[in-house]
Amino acid sequence: MSTIRDPAYITNAGRTMMTAGGEVTYTKAVLYGQDISGLSDSQIKALTSLGNPLREVKIGVSDKQSTDSGSTVILEAVFQNNDLKADLEYKAVGFFARKNDIEQLVLVAVANQGAYLAATNPDGVATDALNLKIAVKIGDATSVTAVVDPAGSVTPATLNSAIRQATQELTAKIDTKSNSQDVQNALNLKADKSTVEDSLATKANVTDLNNLSSEVDQKANSGDVDKLINTVSDTVTKNKDAIDKQIASLTTTVNSKVDASYSYSREELDKKLLALSVNTDGKMSAEQVTSMIATKADKSYVDEQLNEKADKSSVDTKINAIDFSKIGFTKQYLTNSNGDTDHHTWFAKKQSDGTWTIDITDASNSGDWTAAIARNNKRDIASLQSNKADTSTVNAKIDEAKNIAKADTDSLKNLVNAIRNFDVASFKGSIPNTDINKITDNGLYGFSNQVLTNSPFSGNTWGLLLVIREYYNDANNIDQFITSNGQLYWRNISLTNNRYSSWKKFASDDDINSLQTQINDRATNSKVNVATTLFREITNSNTWNDIFGVNNPNNVLTSLRIDGGGSGPLLNNYSAGIGFGGQDTKGVLTVDYGDHNARITGGNSDRPQWSEDIAWKTDITSLRNLINQQAQTIQSLTARLTTAESKIQYMQDNYIEGKRFPASQEAQAEAWENEKPTRLAMIEK
Repeated sequence: MSTIRDPAYITNAGRTMMTAGGEVTYTKAVLYGQDISGLSDSQIKALTSLGNPLREVKIGVSDKQSTDSGSTVILEAVFQNNDLKADLEYKAVGFFARKNDIEQLVLVAVANQGAYLAATNPDGVATDALNLKIAVKIGDATSVTAVVDPAGSVTPATLNSAIRQATQELTAKIDTKSNSQDVQNALNLKADKSTVEDSLATKANVTDLNNLSSEVDQKANSGDVDKLINTVSDTVTKNKDAIDKQIASLTTTVNSKVDASYSYSREELDKKLLALSVNTDGKMSAEQVTSMIATKADKSYVDEQLNEKADKSSVDTKINAIDFSKIGFTKQYLTNSNGDTDHHTWFAKKQSDGTWTIDITDASNSGDWTAAIARNNKRDIASLQSNKADTSTVNAKIDEAKNIAKADTDSLKNLVNAIRNFDVASFKGSIPNTDINKITDNGLYGFSNQVLTNSPFSGNTWGLLLVIREYYNDANNIDQFITSNGQLYWRNISLTNNRYSSWKKFASDDDINSLQTQINDRATNSKVNVATTLFREITNSNTWNDIFGVNNPNNVLTSLRIDGGGSGPLLNNYSAGIGFGGQDTKGVLTVDYGDHNARITGGNSDRPQWSEDIAWKTDITSLRNLINQQAQTIQSLTARLTTAESKIQYMQDNYIEGKRFPASQEAQAEAWENEKPTRLAMIEK
């Protein structure tokens, strides 16, 4: 079984949490499948998440030591393979802690290549586990370290065996104790002779004993057996109630300590105990009886043990003295229907029945709207889902629009063919009747500034009317075409059935182009590769849900408008942007509306992790100009420094050095003065 690579890494967030003071609660350990072995130390320390978790357990603090140099906390986590169908390969382990209600990734351990947690047996019972211990030494901000214990894995059988052994020993000690009055009552119970004889009658008669005389002779003489049987019967009868009570207590304890797969009913347990304690004939030998009696505690020992137990009234007094009102429950909740949030702590209150309750629905402390808003949101979502058109419906609408356009085009083609085959002898002139229904003779008619009845046009109209009869070799079947102001309509008339169809308009190029635009828009809006619409107007940009309207993981591609007054890492205050990304990592480019500012933002958790403003050509030019100015300043200062150094050197070489000598040292003064031409010796007279 592979182990975890040492040392573990303390994240930047974890280092800050552990060295800033205050209470830190270690919460959970998580196995991850994301390979981070290729990341640098600084990249690992900067992590705040490792993707989707494979398995998660609670953390136990097994030890804590304090010295002058700081505190060391031993964290322990055991990942068992309960119901694991296949071997689980993992790449890293993350440890989390909470401070001030904020849970963060504080420790990251990298797994060696090939690390895995083995699958369970077909019965689903755990047979393997990964047992991790990490020692975290907390000193100042520069001395926080974490070391992984090299104990790779341990089987749950080993752990559970140790737990059961300790539990059985403790249970045995507890079960051997009895209430003093119960023991005294049991000892005071004496059985009469008839009861003893009845009990002996169920064991064996004289004939049975005679038949087994040879076997009995090998065990003990008849007198010893009779005496021992009488003694055992008397002891069993005297302590029958106490023994039954102990057996019931043992049965209850066993059933509560062992899980269902290893439990026995009382009947099964009696059979197993009987099989271990009797021979094939169902009778005990003298040695077995003597051994069983030898293991029983005498009355003085029981009384001594009972005297050490606290009575129920003392325990109840101590429990009643505990002030449970100090226990509180803190949560974030919605304060109103607008979705405003707040934190509140509810403390335990004693009820009339003596129990203590933490009532988070207590309206006198606060109004928690969380459940109500969740219920309303669920109803709204259900309503939106029920009213939302599915893809098949949208596609059907698009196909319907295409079919309509195709039908209009086919009708236009038919019109062209009809006109080609129609012999218009002459222009008929003005229409003979303003009621279009009555114009049924072949011909082309004109109308000018007229109000026509049964026409698709309203008001005074100018245009042409074409009537085609016998088009389908039926004199009573008529097609009418009417045009005005660039619009063309058609209808069919059946004089046989006296049927006049409704007017249908032919689609122009503009109509077809507009329809194609609508089809393209619908095709774009029915995209399947992104989870959000192509445009969102937002205010806050703290999380991916703020920006895209969906959480990680989701594919996204969205143009953005960020309104004023919001908060977040994007360029806010009426900036524009585009967001993109796959299942985990996402990025956003935002630009300012007034100044030439642009910002790149990215991350792979539930929110953006970093942001960096883009440097423009003008910024680089300004920086170059600033560098040139600084270079000129440095050059000027260098020249001035050179001049100053020359002057200083000249002064050092030419300054007059004077020194006083007493009159008795005139020779020494002269010698000193002659060493340099700039020296002047002064002799005091």
